[in-house]
Amino acid sequence: MTTPTPSTGGRRAAIGGALRRYGLVSISSALVSVAHLVAQACAIARLPASDIGMLAFAITLIQFGFGLSNALVCAPHSVAAAREGRVGRTVAVLTMVGTWLAIGYGALSGAIVAAGTSGQAGIGFGVATALLLLRWFARNDAYIRDQPMQAAWSDLAYAVVLSGWSVATLLTGGDFVQVAIGFVIASAAGMLCFAPMLGDLVRPFAPVRDYLPIWRGQASWALMGVATTEATSNAHSYLVTAMLGPAAFAPLGVAVLFLRPLNVVITALTQTERPRMARELAEGGAPAAYRSLRHFRMVLFLIWGATVVLAGGILAFAAHLVVPATLDAGAVRVAVALSAVIALIQCALVPPSVLLQAADRFRSLAMTSVLACGVSVVSVVLLLWFLPAAWTLAGIALGQLAMFAGIRAAERAWRGSTGQMRTGMDGHA
Repeated sequence: MTTPTPSTGGRRAAIGGALRRYGLVSISSALVSVAHLVAQACAIARLPASDIGMLAFAITLIQFGFGLSNALVCAPHSVAAAREGRVGRTVAVLTMVGTWLAIGYGALSGAIVAAGTSGQAGIGFGVATALLLLRWFARNDAYIRDQPMQAAWSDLAYAVVLSGWSVATLLTGGDFVQVAIGFVIASAAGMLCFAPMLGDLVRPFAPVRDYLPIWRGQASWALMGVATTEATSNAHSYLVTAMLGPAAFAPLGVAVLFLRPLNVVITALTQTERPRMARELAEGGAPAAYRSLRHFRMVLFLIWGATVVLAGGILAFAAHLVVPATLDAGAVRVAVALSAVIALIQCALVPPSVLLQAADRFRSLAMTSVLACGVSVVSVVLLLWFLPAAWTLAGIALGQLAMFAGIRAAERAWRGSTGQMRTGMDGHA
């Protein structure tokens, strides 16, 4: 029997460690995905099309809030912690910004939901959004402290409570307000896992001037990138809902359910891999960062394949369980197919994007997303003018392709500027 060489054994250990790390994050994130799937499935079975569409739109708003938190707080937090440690003026002011971001964006989201449904539902989703943004920052802090189990337990608590509440709401005949209350209770349950660290995670006051260098150097560019990336990825959500109403968005919202597991995993792995890559780059480990990128991309492609097979099976054999008779099944199928194409492109572009974030290349990412945003918005408007709403996802796919091309070019430019071209080419380019 051949004895593995030390290099072979080291590679196997590295791959095994990577798979365990990704497995923990993916499983806990998948539970959150399942919880959202249960909540939306129960809404589909019980609520009218307008409420189904509004629930999907509310979840889109929450996801955008995570993007804002990543840009203004989490990404700078990861970079600062890798360079300076978790104690200091930079971390203090980022914690304050995270606190007020959660409060302000929660209020805005609640007002938007209230305008489309009722004041009670708006208050519920506003509070839930604020708690979820605080939980998002807490998860990022847990990964920085290399405590992924704490984040996983929080995911589990949130998922169990939301799933249980959603089923109870279905069985008792609850309405959209009851759905909103479920999100509040589940978000609070998820935050309980971070209770011992609450004093480090919520801070109402800190010198605002300490944030100005972060804003000029990272956050302003990252915010531009997030805003334009959101337009690139979700222009159809806002335009269809604004122009045609929540009921028209309902088939697209149902289609999102089929790709939800992958989307949640992408978001969660981004949060854990960015601090890891930042640490590796801060320690001069560009080769290690590229290994993390390759593992990251491999896992995303595997999960994409499994998600598409599952979605195809459900559409072929059990579509009636997810697509209510009140919705156009053909529109849902078109939306699912186009969503799968979009997700595949995202699996290719997210890992190098995270590497560039860890390398503090926010300006390059922002300029790339500005171009892609224009492609998406113009394409969606044209398609919405001539074709049914489901086909607007083709415009999103075009924008994602533009984003991929731009990120690829920015990554190559960064490798060349840092003398890492050869390292990046070995098994990567």
